[in-house]
Formats: sequence, structure tokens, C-alpha cells
Amino acid sequence: MKVFSDHSRPLSDRPAARALVAGSVGNLIEWYEFGVYGYFATVIAARFFTPEGAGAAEGLVRTYASFALAFFFRPVGAALFGRLGDRWGGGRCWSW
Repeated sequence: MKVFSDHSRPLSDRPAARALVAGSVGNLIEWYEFGVYGYFATVIAARFFTPEGAGAAEGLVRTYASFALAFFFRPVGAALFGRLGDRWGGGRCWSW
């Protein structure tokens, strides 16, 4: 029995390696975005989430509530769009 090895192709040509790198870069960008949002939460609260006459604490709570909603809806969106992508195809799903 002959076993074929895939060691002759460079690593960048392997589909699994490309998928791993693409997924890692996407995950890095996503966590960077959440980190920047968390770091600037006080500035975002003062500019966008503090109504007139309200305290700074209320704006900060609203800012972190929107941050928590983003964490909650990530898996919900992945389940929804993953199912639609499996059913209709990824390109059609994401261009909707």
C-alpha cells in the first residue's frame, strides 16, 4: 500500500493552513475591536450614551450594556447565518 504525502507543496498552498490563517486573522481583528471599545468605554459613554441631565455612571452602564449585547449576539448571528449559509451558500447569504 502506497501512502501519499502532501509535504511537497508549500504551506501557503494547503487549504487547511490558509483557512487557519484566515480564521486567526479574523479573530484577532474582532478581539482588537472589542478591546478598543472596552478601553474607550468612558469616552464613548460621555459622547454617545449619556442623556442630558443623567450622571456619568448611567452612560457607562449603557455603554457596557451595548458591549454585552454584542457578545450575546455573536453566537446568535453565527448560528443564524451559518444555517443560512449552509442552506443557500455562503456568497448568497453574505450578500443579502
